[in-house]
Amino acid sequence: MIIFSYCLNHKNLVNSKFWLSIIFLICCSSVNFSQKKFHKIYFKNGQLKEQGWLLNNQKDGYWQTYNKENRVTSKGNYSKNQKKGYWYFYHSNRNISEKGWFKNDLKTKEWLYFYKKSHLKSILHYKKNKLTGLAVKYYKNGQKKVRVIIKKVQNLDIGSFFTKMVT
Repeated sequence: MIIFSYCLNHKNLVNSKFWLSIIFLICCSSVNFSQKKFHKIYFKNGQLKEQGWLLNNQKDGYWQTYNKENRVTSKGNYSKNQKKGYWYFYHSNRNISEKGWFKNDLKTKEWLYFYKKSHLKSILHYKKNKLTGLAVKYYKNGQKKVRVIIKKVQNLDIGSFFTKMVT
């Protein structure tokens, strides 16, 4: 404040502009401009557990997770710490275990589930993390086991849902 009042009262306009410029630069340099940062998280043993982008200390952008054998377990995008868009999850043998859509961290639309040897296990549809619409379960040989239409939104996990349908 002393510098500012000095600048206003001082007759030397050049000197006043100089000090006002200095004050402006100090104020601007203290503003934190948001930037994406690449971030890594490690297991206690030092191996990579997760890696991806942070914006304002929240997951934002592409991320991958790993198991203790350093194999990818999932990959997809975040927005403000919530899964969004198309995601992939993997079995320990590196084959896809499931893939599908997230919106606001909740499963939505069509999801495909696979046996460890990559054969299609089931096709399910979700709305806000709950089963709805067409559900199909396959045997490991590829033949259809069960096909149902879910009319009322169900809050069941896949295993219990198909166990109830088959037995």
